[in-house]
Amino acid sequence: MSEDIDDALKRAEELAEITGRDKKDIIADLLDDGQLNMSAGEDIDNKDFLDIAQEKVDKLKALLMTLLPVFALIVGGTGFEMFGVTDWSPVGDDYPEEEYYDVYGCTDPNAINYMYDATVDDGYCSYDEEVYGCTNDAAPNYDELATIDDGSCEPTEEVIEGCTDSEADNYNSEAEEDDGSCEYPPPPECEPVYYDIYVFYQSNNTKVVADFDIDCSNEEATENVEVQFLAWTNGTNPSNSEGPYNWTSEHYDIAGEEWDSHRLILGNFTHGYYDLYVYLIGEDGEIDIEKNWLNIEINGET
Repeated sequence: MSEDIDDALKRAEELAEITGRDKKDIIADLLDDGQLNMSAGEDIDNKDFLDIAQEKVDKLKALLMTLLPVFALIVGGTGFEMFGVTDWSPVGDDYPEEEYYDVYGCTDPNAINYMYDATVDDGYCSYDEEVYGCTNDAAPNYDELATIDDGSCEPTEEVIEGCTDSEADNYNSEAEEDDGSCEYPPPPECEPVYYDIYVFYQSNNTKVVADFDIDCSNEEATENVEVQFLAWTNGTNPSNSEGPYNWTSEHYDIAGEEWDSHRLILGNFTHGYYDLYVYLIGEDGEIDIEKNWLNIEINGET
């Protein structure tokens, strides 16, 4: 090859006449790559840019192919990658489609074994070390993985607290959360009364019956009351006796002036004289009304 170049240099003047180029451009061209291809010289600008680029690529490949045996001896089989040579295909050749594979690993950046190139989480993230972040679960940027608060918590939206029951005296229409402060007017007092009550018995019977109806003086009021029906042996009373001869009781829910008749019965009397009492006891445990029938003769069992 060097002999051809020497011969061409000797004929540079002849080549210049043939091509119309200057002799110095011919010599520069031949010294550049051994070919008369306008790869060098002052008249290189007259050549198409793409042609020049293609020629430089061809020249580089030709040079590398010439030096391959030398590289192989120098690197001792370590490969050409150390020289940055990774592609020997000609310009314009089709490349095979590159294959991509999933990389398994920890994809959580808060984990101590986070893999930045992992594409699929393998479920083995480790958090043994302290993780800084917002630990306030009410904050918009709460980090459930954080173990130490780093002061990054964003302000929480203020929640208006107050009474949310529209029936309460202090109902707050703007309240979003009930704080247990609701206040209500006191319930109307019942003031229970007997609408009607009477006791009947038969001299040849062993039982006594009390019929009655109980109302609240206030129509809007309600109350739970107890009615006791008691019989004392004539001449005895709570102050001089251990207890009544006979008695019974019952609780009733009363509301306003509803008509709701009730009945209590005392039985198993022996023949004698008795004092009968009916007590109406309110929710406070106090006797509100007392009715009595004294010295009643009952012809019970002898």
